[in-house]
Amino acid sequence: MFYGSGPEKEEDVARIACPVYGFYAENDNRVNATLPTATELMKKPARPSNPKPTPRRPRFMRAGEAPDASAANKKARTKRGTRVKELLKKL
Repeated sequence: MFYGSGPEKEEDVARIACPVYGFYAENDNRVNATLPTATELMKKPARPSNPKPTPRRPRFMRAGEAPDASAANKKARTKRGTRVKELLKKL
């Protein structure tokens, strides 16, 4: 997940049948406020998860591909893109 908040109820987690990895912007307070609850809920069915905020502003993946992207957003996008590819190879 790159955008949006995580699950908030056990019944939401029960419908998830795959690992969940979160790639969030560090200063997206609305979404990051939901991470502690989502992280605890994901532990119950022992699903892999990784909600680690990236030190960028929200939408860093989209902003990092823009022709006028800042160096920081390009770097964050490349780093997280590499991590996603590594995770997909394990599936």
